Amino acid sequence: MRRHKRNKTRSVLWFLLLRMVRRQQRSAMHIARIKTATYYVRGVQAVRRGLMGYLGLCVLRYLLGFGFLLLHVGLLLYLPWTLKEKGLFLIVLSAIYMLIAGVAFSVLLAQRTWMKTTAADQMVIRAVQNRPMRKKEDDDHAKKY
Repeated sequence: MRRHKRNKTRSVLWFLLLRMVRRQQRSAMHIARIKTATYYVRGVQAVRRGLMGYLGLCVLRYLLGFGFLLLHVGLLLYLPWTLKEKGLFLIVLSAIYMLIAGVAFSVLLAQRTWMKTTAADQMVIRAVQNRPMRKKEDDDHAKKY
């Protein structure tokens, strides 16, 4: 009789334990689903912002291009120069524009600029030194480099 009671107690304990585990599993799955949905929404938002930026840049590029073209056409039509002088003027302007574009691209696409802008240099320093991500002395240390 005692043995039967002990088995019943054991099965009740196992039942309660399994119930607690299942409840914890449901809570963990619920949290995982919420986090997954959050990351999905953030991803959609990032894609949306990227597309808006891309389309905005396309519109700006076309507006700048047409304005640039019309400016030069207007200059060539209304300047009282000979054809040879107008051609030389266009060559000089083209060289200046190419120089400006080269300097702008080299500055904007430099690795050092991107590392500082995205704070990747600080992250690399922290990772190499195996230190936590947010401490005041880390920020001070990273500013030195």
